[in-house]
Amino acid sequence: MGLDDAAMRGVDNLVRNHLRITEGERALILHRDADALAAALADVIRGLGARVRTTPIEILDRDGGSFEARLREAVADMDAALYVSGDEGDAQRGAALVSTMESTGVRYLHATGLTPRALSSTLRAHPQQLRATNERLAAVLGRGGELTLRSPAGTDLRLRLDAKYPIVPYEGIPEAGKWESVPTGAVSVYPADASGTYVADRLLKAGELVRWGRELQRAPVTFHLERGRVVRTESAEPEVAEALEARFAADGHASAIGFVSIATNPLCLNELRTFSNDALLPGLRLMFGYSDPKKTGAPRSSPHWSTVLGRRHDLQHEGTPIVTAGRLERRWTA
Repeated sequence: MGLDDAAMRGVDNLVRNHLRITEGERALILHRDADALAAALADVIRGLGARVRTTPIEILDRDGGSFEARLREAVADMDAALYVSGDEGDAQRGAALVSTMESTGVRYLHATGLTPRALSSTLRAHPQQLRATNERLAAVLGRGGELTLRSPAGTDLRLRLDAKYPIVPYEGIPEAGKWESVPTGAVSVYPADASGTYVADRLLKAGELVRWGRELQRAPVTFHLERGRVVRTESAEPEVAEALEARFAADGHASAIGFVSIATNPLCLNELRTFSNDALLPGLRLMFGYSDPKKTGAPRSSPHWSTVLGRRHDLQHEGTPIVTAGRLERRWTA
């Protein structure tokens, strides 16, 4: 992975502003197929007067002891830890990393899909800027009210917000004993109700089923919703509609909206064909099934999740524009 000056600004942002490494601290960099990136991160950490150790994640899989036990041993004397990879990686391994790190007391940043293009764009957004935007949106959305969403592809959706469900911000600033992921920049909320039509023509991820970019523009997937649940799907690809119907039938809540997210990262503007980046493109993203109930307060959840995003969204809250023609309104970011 070759890193130019723009990508190095993303590296610097990760260390200084997200993980907030300070002089005298100890940091661990875990990495998979990202030797050059790990070395660049280590150089920035040393430049701040901190100590750093880099470890390929594969080393923790060696014989003798479980992965989780070796991970705890590796961070036993650390103040902060960071996992980086150039692709999305294995979901099960990622879950093991996160759940184990939560029990160690370190500040942990989980960073996947760190391509040079992502580092030079989306990952350069300062987390304090993300926080300011999130706070502006939360102050308005937290009062409840109605969201309306439309798009040229045919989306026409109404969502009712209830003030008892909190607005959950994502800014990528981990505290001790907590974890955050990057790329980031969004607010999420569980909607009390949603009805209408949602056309996914930018991103669809449901287990092994993944569609995005031009292939989804050519064959978008339409979701018909009533009372917060998908009641019918349509696609020019019959196998896609069938796979989604099967996934939604997995349990009683797999077809229900778990939460919706509004992206707030002003530097995420291009499709990079990595989920961690493209899920942050402007608009209203829907998550079906899993609701992250500890954060959102949602009354239901499912272990099965499916997420969708459309393009050129017009999103309003009680008549006030939030996203117009697929761009976050400047009133929220200024």
